[in-house]
Amino acid sequence: MAAEGGIGGRVSAFRRRRGMSQERLAHLVGRSESWLSQVERGIRPVENLAVLTRLAEVLDVEIDVLAGQPTSSCCA
Repeated sequence: MAAEGGIGGRVSAFRRRRGMSQERLAHLVGRSESWLSQVERGIRPVENLAVLTRLAEVLDVEIDVLAGQPTSSCCA
């Protein structure tokens, strides 16, 4: 199931850990509850960097973690 992985699954997991409803998170990022539900189910991608950034801020998680991108580390 798409909600178990990908960005939607991470959004859902972090939202639940924060004890936040879909309605509340959607409101805080300026989107509809329907939009957020579709993102969490993997039906709709988050294509806007500003929205992804806002999701990360509201969920109090690094954007790289939310996006599933490895953090870059410097090798010395």
